[in-house]
Amino acid sequence: VVADERKFASCLLFPNMEVLARLKAQKKANDLSDDIFLQSPFIQEEIGKLIEETNQHLNHWEQLHAYRFITDPLTIQGGELTPSMKMRREMIANKYHQLINAMYDPQPS
Repeated sequence: VVADERKFASCLLFPNMEVLARLKAQKKANDLSDDIFLQSPFIQEEIGKLIEETNQHLNHWEQLHAYRFITDPLTIQGGELTPSMKMRREMIANKYHQLINAMYDPQPS
């Protein structure tokens, strides 16, 4: 979750690639890349429901208003995980700063 010194809370989502492969098979979408499948109406609707359900239990200022998928796995070698498999938030934020900032850029009119 990204929120510090931001207008609203957003998040980066790291899908379980095994589950994603099963969903693609169920939806007969194996010919689609993971990135394209994650943009599909089915996934967008499912994530929208999950975020809506999550937001019901949060104060307005805590609610998630934007998200982006990251299909690259978090790794110890890449610096995103500690040896005990904890996320290094600062490293992740630095690595994906452009993607994070894009969620806060004003939309073109």
